Amino acid sequence: MKGWKLWVVVALWIVLGLVGTFINNYHVGSSHGEPEAGHGGVAVEESH
Repeated sequence: MKGWKLWVVVALWIVLGLVGTFINNYHVGSSHGEPEAGHGGVAVEESH
């Protein structure tokens, strides 16, 4: 019965991902739209 460990890891990964996204969105929303954050996002998109 080693399969349950895989599900635990997947569940934790999903939860951490959602929490991280929520924290990032909350931080950006409360940062008053700083220019640095905007330029950084554009640079990342252009690099891809």
